[in-house]
Amino acid sequence: MKVLGQHHGQFSKFALQRIERQAERLKGERAEQDRIAFLQGDDNGMRRELERAKGRPDEGFFRLAEARALVARGHLRQAREVYAQAVAMGERAGFKEQAAAVLLDQATTAAACGEDARAREGVRAALATSRGGFNPMIAAHALALAGFAEEARPLLDEVARQFPVNTMIQTIGLPTARAALQLRAGNPAGAIELLEEPKRYELGVAFVYLPVYVRGLACLRAGAGTDAKGAFQKVVDNPGVDPLSVLRPLALLGLARGAALTGDAAASRRAYQDFLALWKDADADIPVLREARAEYSKLQDR
Repeated sequence: MKVLGQHHGQFSKFALQRIERQAERLKGERAEQDRIAFLQGDDNGMRRELERAKGRPDEGFFRLAEARALVARGHLRQAREVYAQAVAMGERAGFKEQAAAVLLDQATTAAACGEDARAREGVRAALATSRGGFNPMIAAHALALAGFAEEARPLLDEVARQFPVNTMIQTIGLPTARAALQLRAGNPAGAIELLEEPKRYELGVAFVYLPVYVRGLACLRAGAGTDAKGAFQKVVDNPGVDPLSVLRPLALLGLARGAALTGDAAASRRAYQDFLALWKDADADIPVLREARAEYSKLQDR
């Protein structure tokens, strides 16, 4: 009986260890699922992952993702508070470059939403914090989208000198910024021409949706509704490239405008409805949302 008891004790020990290992594995899998859910904007997954991240060195990253998720739903005022938290965390940890990158993400989303002055303010704060890494390139994108050519061009020259053989910068980043400048200057044809080469790299790791989104905007301005729809549809059809990007919902608005240009009122109406449904609780004062509501109202009156 003693031997049996010894074996039983050893079995119990091994069984307990196995259960503990399985529990750790399941815990790790659940954490990974929560991270995926977080990055896809799932509220429950985001809450769990934010709770886990408290006090960790990477908490600022999760705060940034939380802010981007808020922006993608049109909650820009709330997002500003979370962006500020992420910046403060980076600065306290001594990560100046990362803190500046957070400010630039905020500036770029502000520009995309039509908050031009706020975008310029964010860029200036970011560059005062750190000009390291690709920050000047992102700053140039934000300024170009917001239409501040005089501030964007020196940055583009700086980036071109700093990265003379960097394919990502030379063939995607710089042409995209220059195209945005051409677009704001009233030359959509020039913008489309500049974006021909970046077409090969659209939806890649570098600058994700921005090149194809700017191409869509240029096609809209040029009156090329079919081409615009094709560009924006590319964003809509590939949500996994950057699930938290504000350009995803804004691409629906682009689809609505492109369909209107082609005379397809029904498709335009559906796309407006999809966008407005996503942003039904958005901040009412966002310029691009005000424009969308006015355009949809006119479409309904026809």
